[in-house]
Amino acid sequence: MDSKISELAKSIYAEGVEKAEAEAGRIRKDAEEKAARILEDARKQAQTLLADAKRTADDLTTNTGAEIKLAGLQALAGLKQSIVDLVMSASVDVPMNKLLSDPSALKEIVLAAVQASSTAGISPELQVILPASRKKDLDGMLSSSVKEMLSGGMEIRYSEGFQAGFQIGPKNGSYKVSMTDADLSEFFKSYLKPRTRELLFGR
Repeated sequence: MDSKISELAKSIYAEGVEKAEAEAGRIRKDAEEKAARILEDARKQAQTLLADAKRTADDLTTNTGAEIKLAGLQALAGLKQSIVDLVMSASVDVPMNKLLSDPSALKEIVLAAVQASSTAGISPELQVILPASRKKDLDGMLSSSVKEMLSGGMEIRYSEGFQAGFQIGPKNGSYKVSMTDADLSEFFKSYLKPRTRELLFGR
């Protein structure tokens, strides 16, 4: 009886050990498979992140290169324009300011403009507007000469709106011909700039 109980116990124990080992094997296999899946997923995610990072770096390099090139072209264009403006200022602005600030030269130009207006049959009811800064030099000189030319009806005014040159037109203000230093400089520059740019830069 005891031997049968002992054998039964051994049989139950052996069966329990076998089941435990089988369960342990299954658990180990599941763990290994899960670990392998986790590693594979991690590898794929790493590859995706690496590809995204490379794409971002490539885009950044391309965009940065394009921006640097554009900035360089803009800086070069700005430098060329500054050089042209400097040349224009030296060749147009300075001589124009000097000419229109000379009372004798300005008197002759104004008289020529008034004479042209009279010859064209424009009403003698004109007004000439001169820079206020030149009033002392021009007042007496122009008043007698211009008024004699038009036999009266001429009005000479002074304005703070410009520094050199003059403006002329009917007293009623229907139009005004502006021949200030800025106007004449821009007029000449509009013709000279393309040629100056070509001479300086070949195009």
